[in-house]
Amino acid sequence: MFLTLKLYENGPNILKSYSGMNEASLLDSLDDLGFDKPAVEDSQLLIEFQKGPSSESFRSLLIWLSQELKFINDLQECIHEESLFHEDSFRMELTAFLREVG
Repeated sequence: MFLTLKLYENGPNILKSYSGMNEASLLDSLDDLGFDKPAVEDSQLLIEFQKGPSSESFRSLLIWLSQELKFINDLQECIHEESLFHEDSFRMELTAFLREVG
């Protein structure tokens, strides 16, 4: 959950170090967790993540994280796949999800 909140909270600053986490370890951690990254180079994916909610890659990551957290924590809210292509819907669902997470 900490990673999700930091990803949203810091938007363009996502690649700043969190307790020593660098770009490579972020991607490795996401891979270890089972995130099915888009078929782009890692360096391009990191650039996309830096764009924040305006990037489909960033939205895809947060959609996946919210769905995983919903399952693990038996939450009511998550960000739905349909929001991937609609930034306004994504932001509304993200707000509801973060409100529930606390």
